[in-house]
Amino acid sequence: MNKTKCTQIPSSVPISQLPQRFSDFFCQKISTIRQNIDSCSSTAPPGFADQLFSGKPLTHFSAVSETAVSALLKKMACKTCDLDPIPTSLLFDCSDEIVPALTHVVNQSLLSGTFPTVFKHAIVKPLLKKPSLDPNNL
Repeated sequence: MNKTKCTQIPSSVPISQLPQRFSDFFCQKISTIRQNIDSCSSTAPPGFADQLFSGKPLTHFSAVSETAVSALLKKMACKTCDLDPIPTSLLFDCSDEIVPALTHVVNQSLLSGTFPTVFKHAIVKPLLKKPSLDPNNL
């Protein structure tokens, strides 16, 4: 029941080269998608671009309230990432004390138009879509 899947990584590639290989793979994939989008945009039917957005453009953000931040926290799933500064369960338990500071960070980010660099990190754990595929073939 509580079986954990064994992560398969390519055995023919030194582990120190894997991050760069994954980065190269996804950068190439993004580049190809962008080229395809550029080639498709010139073939869009007349008036198609006009249909994409008909509302008022967003020119500013309104400050978020502590009530709104608290409500969002209550809707969050209790999942934790290795990069989280505190476990999610502790965040929930201390939310009354943390919400004012969190609201300030969000509002400062919206006001300045910047996102704190400390929050721009991720742990990427690639998974094979099909277990039958060769993990050595990136």
